[in-house]
Amino acid sequence: MAGTEISEMLGDALAQNGDVSEIALHIWEGIAERDPNNGRIRSHLGAAHKTRGANSEAIAWYREAARLLPEDFTVLLECARLVMDNTADAAEAVRLLKVAVQLPDGDRHVDAHVLLGEALTAVEKREDAKKVLRKVVEDLDPGHTKSILMLAKLNLRYEQDSVAMAEHLYARALEQDPDNPETYRRLAELYRDEGETRLEQAALEKFLQLSSADVDQYRQLADMYMRRADWERAENALRQIVALGKADKKTYSLLGEVLHARNRVA
Repeated sequence: MAGTEISEMLGDALAQNGDVSEIALHIWEGIAERDPNNGRIRSHLGAAHKTRGANSEAIAWYREAARLLPEDFTVLLECARLVMDNTADAAEAVRLLKVAVQLPDGDRHVDAHVLLGEALTAVEKREDAKKVLRKVVEDLDPGHTKSILMLAKLNLRYEQDSVAMAEHLYARALEQDPDNPETYRRLAELYRDEGETRLEQAALEKFLQLSSADVDQYRQLADMYMRRADWERAENALRQIVALGKADKKTYSLLGEVLHARNRVA
């Protein structure tokens, strides 16, 4: 048996349950240096460095693996994920994922299509992104809430006449997952843009009920209450920001204005 094959087997044996030892890592690096065309070892190294949080090294190894294994779905997907999460090069992720979703393992892989939709949006290929996301929600996984929300946002942001479509998609997202705070946050943004203050309030309050404390949303809620002269609720929202330790000079100034207004109408 060739020395390289023995070394690979030894490295694999030392890498149990995803826990790659320093010895296994050293063996794989030695194989990679001796064999510049060994994509499998490079994918192992990419995965090992990703597990250790060394993302720059992981990306470098996965890029080499993707070049050497252009029909390996897992390698292409993992490389694209790392690129999207750690670099500004969404175009590279698009290139990798367009190939990945055409492979047998990728044709119906929901996560790969969703990531492609995100990457296409990042490079402003909006119509292409919508096409990919529609495939997810109409074919691959009709209940995929994240894709429904992404598609709604694309309609809102890029098509002036698509507010009704966005509302329909948000309603569909709530049917699938009525306790998803992100849907209510986005609904609040929609109603704010539309000037629907009461609906904005209801959506914001539901968001805060379902999610962990969100300072930005408390600020938005306080602003909305102040616009409606609902001073008691405005005070409560501002005091939540203070309680979270996130109050700045502007917060205290607004709180002073609210207290003054409450005293004036008392």
